Amino acid sequence: MVDRPLLQRHDLLKTISAFPPEIQGDDTQRAFWLSIAIIKYFLGLEWANKHVSPEKVEPGFLRVVRGSGRETQMSTFKVVDFAELLWNLQTVSGFELCLERLKHANIESTYAELDLGRMLHCGDVDFRFVKPRQIKGADYDVEIVLPDWTVCADAKCKIETTEFSIETVQNSLMHARKQFPNDRPSFIFVKVPARWFDDLIPAVALLDIARDFLRQTGRIVSVKYYMSDIVHRNGTLGHVHGFKELSNPNNRFDRERNWDMFAEPFEPTNWNGMPPKWKRILFFPKDGPDGES
Repeated sequence: MVDRPLLQRHDLLKTISAFPPEIQGDDTQRAFWLSIAIIKYFLGLEWANKHVSPEKVEPGFLRVVRGSGRETQMSTFKVVDFAELLWNLQTVSGFELCLERLKHANIESTYAELDLGRMLHCGDVDFRFVKPRQIKGADYDVEIVLPDWTVCADAKCKIETTEFSIETVQNSLMHARKQFPNDRPSFIFVKVPARWFDDLIPAVALLDIARDFLRQTGRIVSVKYYMSDIVHRNGTLGHVHGFKELSNPNNRFDRERNWDMFAEPFEPTNWNGMPPKWKRILFFPKDGPDGES
């Protein structure tokens, strides 16, 4: 593992101080170029050029789209969000494992793991990233430390462009079940495209699939669907998060326990919908669009 100093607020302020005045004074440009600097810090210049730079013609999950329209705005917002994930989760045990997966170009699936990390972090859940051992029963990515159990967890990601099908979700759940040990409770997190939540037919089907799956297993105590979506409405960008948890009433560990983790909403700030502990880059170093530095 790399012995890398923590990236602190004063480091970001120093980076901004080197920007040209026209970038320093523009919230959008300042946030974007600060995000690029953060990505370079954790993953290197070559990685940033290969996977983010608009100079490359091939599409990519984090590729900035040239221009000034809706697609360009959404792609740059995603880059800022990615940098926020890196900055906020750098202190989580096993974070370097995520960086290694990113360096091997497992970008969208690792982004899903980091997105899950955001939900756990903002929910004050104690967790760590772990190294999958590539053997049956020990091939999961996350351990969640609860007061009474240490839960094995894995994040499955349905690629944003994937069309909904019952079979693909069922296969993900069945594959995940084989990754966990028999003697510890396990969660399966499934990140799905936001449009699956928005359409009643796949939304209902997702619940039916999970309930049917949980009737077939005792080791999986919960299936948790989640989504994260960047939306563009009336000329304004926003970030929407959602989740749906289904517990297994017949699990072999504690049938009386409530295994839900996100039942309580985050305590938001007035302007960004995230709890104060989540450090934002969008208007950094200001507290918000009209805030003080």
